[in-house]
Amino acid sequence: MNKRLLILWICTFTGTIAMAQSIPVTGTLLDNSSHAPLIGATVLLTDKKDSTQKFFAATRSDGSFSVNVPVNRAYELKASYLGYNTLQKDITGQIVPLSLGMLYLTENGKLLKEVKVIGEVPPVQAK
Repeated sequence: MNKRLLILWICTFTGTIAMAQSIPVTGTLLDNSSHAPLIGATVLLTDKKDSTQKFFAATRSDGSFSVNVPVNRAYELKASYLGYNTLQKDITGQIVPLSLGMLYLTENGKLLKEVKVIGEVPPVQAK
């Protein structure tokens, strides 16, 4: 009886550990023109099935990020930074660590010819 319980416990515990495996997804976000690191850029991983946010990271001072994801799951990576176009990339959690390498974001700025700021002061009424 004790052997059966021990075997059942070992099988349950081993299955739980196998299901909880995760791998790191790493990369570096850089500016497309200057190749400077984008510090504090946002990296989101959303589920491909229902587009819910699953994982989040911010880039370090060298532009690098690392997110641990469960194996054999499909995600969409979205990398964004203020003033840059959002980068989208499909990824799948594999059995080995996944390195995305250097990811380049392009600027989304527009130059304006002229900016006018007009201010009006309301008239003061003394009562």
